[in-house]
Amino acid sequence: MSIYVGPASTTMLNLPMSPAWMWNHSGIPLHVPHNPNQILSPFLAYTDDLGSTLKENETLRSLSTYYGRVASYILAGGLVDEAGKAHCSESLPSRFGFYEVLNEMPHHLNISTYTVLFDMITNSIKEESLAAARACNLSRIDVVDKLQLVAIEQGEWRDAESARYFLKNVKKHRASPIAWHFYCKVNQSDNEIEYETFFEQIDTFVAQGLGPLAAILREESPETKIFVNEFGTMLPNDIDTDPYVRPYITRLQ
Repeated sequence: MSIYVGPASTTMLNLPMSPAWMWNHSGIPLHVPHNPNQILSPFLAYTDDLGSTLKENETLRSLSTYYGRVASYILAGGLVDEAGKAHCSESLPSRFGFYEVLNEMPHHLNISTYTVLFDMITNSIKEESLAAARACNLSRIDVVDKLQLVAIEQGEWRDAESARYFLKNVKKHRASPIAWHFYCKVNQSDNEIEYETFFEQIDTFVAQGLGPLAAILREESPETKIFVNEFGTMLPNDIDTDPYVRPYITRLQ
């Protein structure tokens, strides 16, 4: 789970991972990792390494219900699991303004499947939160009512036409922002000359990424905003679970 806190305590909830056992995984053994801080675990699949299709007995409904329950626990303060047991918690923050649905497209979902899932997850969050509110006697259901759903992170797709399809076909859009993640990258962490390419990468991001997307939004949905909610640099080994000594650049030439 990722939580982003911006100006005026605007808080975004991001639930990127789904259980790998819901997906075809090409024989990769699944296990609960010994290290709970292991961010890229076969148990919680982040990429498409475990397959791009749901198992036959797992449907889009079960996947949307999973996200609805987890979001309900965080947003409303509780959930009712598939066995009907209530799990109540009032210890989590309640001032969430945004929820980015599916983050960076796990399992490389195509845009049509994502659009259906967006609607289903939107409905599931409401349904599961109402069920939890009844079971746990919760008073935070207004957080769900006011939630802005952030859609189709564009970082890896680089395909503004997917936004056009989404805007035309989604049923529960509610003028949600279209998200974009962008990180400048280099091949060598200790070569300060490579860092100068950051500026060129940002120029390309604006011209080839944000520009075409903004043009489509003006045409299809002028009220929809672009939400660049992840922006920065990513050096080699930054997401490794094993600690390493990060480089220290003493000067730029």
